[in-house]
Amino acid sequence: MKRSAAKIVREYGPFPGADSVGGVTFDGQNVWFAAGDTLKAFDPASGKTLRSIDVAAHAGTAFDGEHLFQIAEDRIQKIDPKTGRVLATIPAPGGGGDSGLTWAEGTLWVGQYRDRKIHQVDPQTGAILRTIESNRFVTGVTWIDGELWHGTWEGDESDLRRVDPRTGEVLERLEMPPGVGVSGLETDGGDQFFCGGGKSGKVRAVRRPKRGSATVKSLPIASFGCLVLLANLMASSAHAQSTKAPQAYSVTEVTSMFGPSMTLKVDRDGDRAVVDETVPAHSAGSTGIHTRSYYNLKNRRSFSVDLDFATANCSTGTIDDNWFDPYEISATLMGDFANARQVGTETVNGFATKVLESGVAGPGYKKVWLDTASGLIVKAQAGAEMIFEVKRVSLAKPPASLFAVPAACIAAPPPAS
Repeated sequence: MKRSAAKIVREYGPFPGADSVGGVTFDGQNVWFAAGDTLKAFDPASGKTLRSIDVAAHAGTAFDGEHLFQIAEDRIQKIDPKTGRVLATIPAPGGGGDSGLTWAEGTLWVGQYRDRKIHQVDPQTGAILRTIESNRFVTGVTWIDGELWHGTWEGDESDLRRVDPRTGEVLERLEMPPGVGVSGLETDGGDQFFCGGGKSGKVRAVRRPKRGSATVKSLPIASFGCLVLLANLMASSAHAQSTKAPQAYSVTEVTSMFGPSMTLKVDRDGDRAVVDETVPAHSAGSTGIHTRSYYNLKNRRSFSVDLDFATANCSTGTIDDNWFDPYEISATLMGDFANARQVGTETVNGFATKVLESGVAGPGYKKVWLDTASGLIVKAQAGAEMIFEVKRVSLAKPPASLFAVPAACIAAPPPAS
């Protein structure tokens, strides 16, 4: 079993009118949490409370892509987030002893605190479909990329655990600082967990360990968010780029799609690439993040190291064609631009760009700045927020020493198939 300290990257709250935080979920834009007699939503970028629904909300919270689900004593409520109306209820499997709640595989997954169990439940009837045993009290529950995680909280000790969904065996532990508990758990779909903090009245963002895979799904969350958001802008190839992408370069960019702003530096020389990800500490008690991923594009293997640990822990993985190459991503995105309108030209950080936009003023408004020489997207805007900006590009070959994989990674076991 792998053990490491949990890395708190940001704290939210306490929130007005909320004495405690129970369950937590994420709807792709906002974080929702159970606050006793209300369900509240806040923006993870600003921390500002946006919504409050008057409904019993005592424990776990989940989102299925359309509806919220909320544990209220001995029942689970299905809620329309637009109106706040309770549409249906089913019995909770623990009869009032339930804790965490999440949605996966078309079903609900419910934690039972003192019984130390996780149940997969039919969302229509409440029937228990399967049960996983734990050896600790279970609080929040979440799934991400095929991994089942749950929170624990006993006394002054609390952690996040990745468990084998077949056997319940603990595969990995992220230990919270003493006195910091986890009442609810959810992921943002990428590299962060949102953790309810119980009577502290706070929600904490905790770094999810890297797996080393560089599929689109496992890109750094801000970059993945940009990719998804921009790919939905238009629908064919009026502005497709045909410039041949360079094979040696260094690109530095800043992005802030969901919460903390991060800096990414991508270096490539032929079949070798390195991506550095840096997130500064954003609040008292939080820590920053500095990770480095090494990609061998020839043998499709990757290594990722958390540089904040004195003894680097190396994770390994395999990669597909969607590793984080800014030129490939730009080419893919621009191949989908059909209805964008060019509204001018502008020099951005030394790049001569043409400016394309879609939509009208408001949340649906999108805008990108495209480098006319290379076809690289150098800046992107969604609504009123700047979500992505390339700060520097060099086409000089990076030094060979930059691509030297640490000995600890070379000795690491190969990724599981």
